[in-house]
Amino acid sequence: MRHIRYVLYHCFALVLCCSATPVNAIYIDYDASVMPNNHTDPFSYVEFSSTSGSVSGGELTLTTAPAEGIWFGKYNHPSFAVPWNLAPSSDGNYLSVTAKLAPLATEWSMYFYDGAHFAGLGLIDNHTIEITKYHTPTGNLETQLIAVDTTEYHQYELLLKDGLVTYRLDGSTVLYHGDAYPTTFSNTLVIGDGSGSMISGTGSMMIDHVVFQTSPDFMIVPEPALFSVLLCVGSLLLVQRRV
Repeated sequence: MRHIRYVLYHCFALVLCCSATPVNAIYIDYDASVMPNNHTDPFSYVEFSSTSGSVSGGELTLTTAPAEGIWFGKYNHPSFAVPWNLAPSSDGNYLSVTAKLAPLATEWSMYFYDGAHFAGLGLIDNHTIEITKYHTPTGNLETQLIAVDTTEYHQYELLLKDGLVTYRLDGSTVLYHGDAYPTTFSNTLVIGDGSGSMISGTGSMMIDHVVFQTSPDFMIVPEPALFSVLLCVGSLLLVQRRV
């Protein structure tokens, strides 16, 4: 019985270690019931000429044109300041966007910088998403195109922590987990299009739901700590069997 209590104590301590949430973590849950706020918490909202945004029936529509852009998020320029910051790489940042493209729309994007690394997805031409994979901290870039009907709603998740990035589709399919691209650009979160290229973002992007969290208390792929919890449970069962 003493052995069982010993194993339970250490399992419980390990779970607390894995699940503790920092007190100052930022959590934003946007349900597209209203337009994103302009220069106030939680998002900055930016329209350029020939672009527009609207909300109807719990859906945010961002519409743009060639060489123009429209986006919302968090930007480190004073003109687009909102009263919160992304967490440093050691604490991590998480972004979930449920979105689709209108027929004939071209590429759109969602990304953020944490001061040390970059994480981002692109939605391209109604049938693919683009993720950029970096296999070492210095580069070795590989672009991966994944077939998906972007005219239908999908959940796209990005988790960046300790220099590792994870991309997940629809809550279950891990598209990539590995090294993130190193950068010194910081405190930026963008959803939409703002590249100003001749084709980028042409058409409309519809957004149903956005969640952003600093210092997330969860993982979207297994990590060694979770394996250790399972190992604890297995040890407990073994002790019970021997008793």
